[in-house]
Amino acid sequence: MIQATYTTTEAEFIEAQMVIFRLREPKKFRNRWINLATIATLFLILLLGLLFDTFVRIRAHVALSPFFILIGLGAEAWCLYTIFDLITLHSLTKRLKAIYKRTNTRRAPGVTTIDETGWRDETPGSSNIFVEWAGFCHRIETETLFIAMRPQLMFNFIPKRALSPEDTASLRTLIETHVRQAPPGTLSL
Repeated sequence: MIQATYTTTEAEFIEAQMVIFRLREPKKFRNRWINLATIATLFLILLLGLLFDTFVRIRAHVALSPFFILIGLGAEAWCLYTIFDLITLHSLTKRLKAIYKRTNTRRAPGVTTIDETGWRDETPGSSNIFVEWAGFCHRIETETLFIAMRPQLMFNFIPKRALSPEDTASLRTLIETHVRQAPPGTLSL
């Protein structure tokens, strides 16, 4: 049996939420980086083409090419979308910080007990939740957390800092025995 008493830090709370977000909606998360790479490439092509086109047209006294004007408008629209998308990600982090502050004020440290039957999270005066191993659908291990996911949006996590090296090894074995690994590639950025 593994038992740990700890208070979750804001960084751990946000990391767990973001890992779950990446797993539940991998395309949305990956698309942010694809959008940024595409915009950078388009901007570079547009800039070089515009400079070349402007230089040639100034020498020939001809108007700007409609082709580069259309590329410029398309790149601008894509750029605005990406900026909106990144602001949304930033606002998600701010919302998670607000949720953490609202739910963790004056809370006593929680106690997590994990054994062959399942995972119990207890917070004195607040909650007592027990989930059998069959209730978990995926497991994820990060540098700082063990996360066991349940169907829908629910999950349990425990920071590694709350565990001794022996408990860390025991927990890893328990989770690997009872919960399957998250699908490959779902956590890549």
